[in-house]
Amino acid sequence: MKEPFDFEKIGKKMPYSVPEGFFDTMEENIHSALSGTKTHPFSSTVKNKRRKWIYLLTGAVAAVALLLLTVRIFRPTPSASEYSFEMVELAFNNLSTDDQNFLMEVYEDDVFMAVDN
Repeated sequence: MKEPFDFEKIGKKMPYSVPEGFFDTMEENIHSALSGTKTHPFSSTVKNKRRKWIYLLTGAVAAVALLLLTVRIFRPTPSASEYSFEMVELAFNNLSTDDQNFLMEVYEDDVFMAVDN
C-alpha cells in the first residue's frame, strides 16, 4: 500500500533551475527578432480609416432611420370621419356574392356582436 503524500517532506525548494542570464538573453533575442519584421497589417492608420468608415456608416444609418421616423410621424393619417359608411357599403358591394354571404354569416355568428347591452 502507498504511503500518503506529505508536502512537509518536499520543502519549499524549487525543483527546476534556470541558467544564469537566461531571461536577459531571451529578451534581447525577442527584440532583435521583432525589429526586422514588418509592421502589423492593421497599423494605426488602417485602424483610423476603418474607424472613420464605421462612424460614417453608423451616422448614415442613424440619419436614414431618423428621416423615416420623421416622415412617418408627420404623414397625415386618415381620420375616422374620412371612413364613412358609404365607403364601407361600396366596398361590400364590390365583393362577389359568395364573399358577401360569408361575411354576413361571420357577422351573424360573432359572439361579441350578439351580446345584448
